[in-house]
Amino acid sequence: VSYCSALVTVDQSSYLRRERERENFDMSFATKFTRALGIQHPIMCGGLHWVGYAQLAAAVSESGGIGLITALTQPSPEALREEIQKCKSLTSKPFGVNLTLLPSLKPPNYDEFASVIEDEMKSGQLRMIETAGHFKGLAPFVKQFKEAGAYVIHKCVAIRHAKSATKLGVGTWSQK
Repeated sequence: VSYCSALVTVDQSSYLRRERERENFDMSFATKFTRALGIQHPIMCGGLHWVGYAQLAAAVSESGGIGLITALTQPSPEALREEIQKCKSLTSKPFGVNLTLLPSLKPPNYDEFASVIEDEMKSGQLRMIETAGHFKGLAPFVKQFKEAGAYVIHKCVAIRHAKSATKLGVGTWSQK
C-alpha cells in the first residue's frame, strides 16, 4: 500500500511540475507578419461569409492570432460599425476586417463600407484589412487603407492577381 501511495505522489508532483512548465512556456515566435500586426502567432482567420462576426474574430485574436470580421456579412455600413465596436469590447488585441469587392446585380456601397473601416481604425486596434476581388478597381481601396495605417492583405486566386496586388503595395497576399 505504501509503495502505491509513493508512486501516486511522485506522479502527482511530476504532473504539477510539467503543468507549471507549460504555463511558463511561450510558444510565440516573431515573423514579419507578427511584428507588423503586434500578434503572438502567425495565424489569421480570414474573411468567412456568414461566419466572420465579432465573436469569432475576438476569439482568434485573444488566442494570439488575428481574427477578421467579414464586412459584407453585415447588411449595412452602420451594422459593420456596430460589429467592429462589439469586437473592440470583446478583445483588447488587434483584429481586422475583410472587404470583398465583387461584381453583383446590386453591389453594396463599397465606398461607405471602406469609410466606416477607415474611421474605426483610429483606435489602433483594427490593424489589418483583407481585400479580395477587384470590382471597381482595387487601387483606391488599397491606397485608402494604407494611408490610414492598415496592413493590407489581398486574397488571390491566381499568380497574376498576386503580382497585380504587389504592384499596388499590399503588405502581403494569400491564396484562396
